Amino acid sequence: MANDNINISVNDFRAISKAEIILDGITVVSGENGSGKSTLSKLLYFLFHTANNFESLVQKSLANEIKGIVSTLEILYRESSQLFTKPENLNLNRFIRHEFTYPPYGSDLHEIQKKLIQYVDSLKDTFKNNLQDIEKNVTLKNKITRFESILINELKIKTNDKRVDNFIQLLDALITEINKKFNDAYVNVESRPSKLFYESLLEEFPNTKIPKNLEVTEFGSQIISNNLDTLSHSYMIQKVAYIDTPMSIGEEFSENHYWDDLNEKLQYPKNINSKSHLSDIIETDIIKGDISFEESSSPIEDEGFIFTRVDGAIFNLIQCATGIKSFAIIQLLLKNGFLNEKTLLIIDEPEAHLHPQWIIEYARLLVLINKEIGTKFFIATHNPDMVSALKYISEKENSLSKINFYLSKRDSDSFNYTFYHLGTDIEEIFSSFNIAIDRINLYGAT
Repeated sequence: MANDNINISVNDFRAISKAEIILDGITVVSGENGSGKSTLSKLLYFLFHTANNFESLVQKSLANEIKGIVSTLEILYRESSQLFTKPENLNLNRFIRHEFTYPPYGSDLHEIQKKLIQYVDSLKDTFKNNLQDIEKNVTLKNKITRFESILINELKIKTNDKRVDNFIQLLDALITEINKKFNDAYVNVESRPSKLFYESLLEEFPNTKIPKNLEVTEFGSQIISNNLDTLSHSYMIQKVAYIDTPMSIGEEFSENHYWDDLNEKLQYPKNINSKSHLSDIIETDIIKGDISFEESSSPIEDEGFIFTRVDGAIFNLIQCATGIKSFAIIQLLLKNGFLNEKTLLIIDEPEAHLHPQWIIEYARLLVLINKEIGTKFFIATHNPDMVSALKYISEKENSLSKINFYLSKRDSDSFNYTFYHLGTDIEEIFSSFNIAIDRINLYGAT
């Protein structure tokens, strides 16, 4: 079918002057350092991860919006617990911290909304149950006055607003505000506004501007664009992962959220262990062993990734060579079923931690996965062995039509780069690699 691939168009974004990229099989981008390859990789991950997980984006935005309300509730609840008979321990701190503030931001907004309102109701009950003591005690009265001032400040209520002139009414106004923010979030989950997407894009890429043009087309129709008010789902790419280094495996709660996302994908679903001849190639022909994720059987035992060598020796994968980790990631994604025809796997400089022989093995593996499973790959590289292997192995496997090479070139008199589509011709990429040889001759010539 014509136009059955994904097309990405980006203009004026960081170092990228212009890039029009086809995602249809294996897409390879090459170019000098600082030319926008990593920016393009991260942008593609952000685009499809957001499109496929828009509710998480809404929850992240909501978490920022109600941060002040949560802090206010924590103050009121903690101090009222010190003043009065301690109310029911609802564990607000733990609930918010683990179910809402951090990824995956909770699975049910309604439960989070219900819990917050439960906290406000608990404060109302505490106040009502101790009303007589408050009326008799100046210290308690002053505390409640302070609570009222905190709420007035948080809700930005004018002091002459007679509808909220006591503590109970202010707590009711807080419930109204909570319900409003959550109802707005429910609307955003359904309508998927592009505005929210672009706000998050600027957080993901700080100190930059929204691209002059950012467009994703599928079957010839726009699904993401500066001109669209809503963000559509992608049909062709429903799962995405980004690998910028094999050192990310096993690293949790890192500053790079895509590391956390990748590790979650490597561990889940835990009940699937589908062996295939592709994972067997990794186990038998390359790393001589099998990778697994072992769950803890008790609170004192650690979970972790395990490398079981063919001779029976067992190692903590975190302590193994980075080359083994590179293949371990692919093996786990194969075994747990993450890689299929609706998956985009983005890999930034896969050759960085590989022996020259393993570079070829890695390239062959990518070609076979694309050919047999249909997984799409976006590869950023400036290694001649990787470029050559991807082309000539694809040619041998009769899948050369599913590979597209791009070279980023600096625009004249600027620090910006345009990505040029080379099709399957890699000669121009190799011409750019020859600069290194020229420098050796320059600096090493006698």
